[in-house]
Amino acid sequence: RAVFRIGEERPDLISISTEFTDPFLRDEDPLVRAYALLISGAYKLRGTIPAVSALKDDSSMVKLYGDGDFVSLSIGELATKIYDSLSEEEK
Repeated sequence: RAVFRIGEERPDLISISTEFTDPFLRDEDPLVRAYALLISGAYKLRGTIPAVSALKDDSSMVKLYGDGDFVSLSIGELATKIYDSLSEEEK
């Protein structure tokens, strides 16, 4: 979580690579996959696009805190949002 929070504000402070996040995108724990997705988006890791795309149909639910409230969403919803963001930046 801390790596993601830092990446939201100051991604220049920590060097994160696709190799770092890939195993977490395949983790059996949905919360771990969720944070790996968020890290991929925050650090603009375009190399994770194939793994992120593979999660777009994942129906596992997670509850994340953001904007002052807890939000429930599926891994697939989050993956689609991150995928779109990363794909948009490629253009």
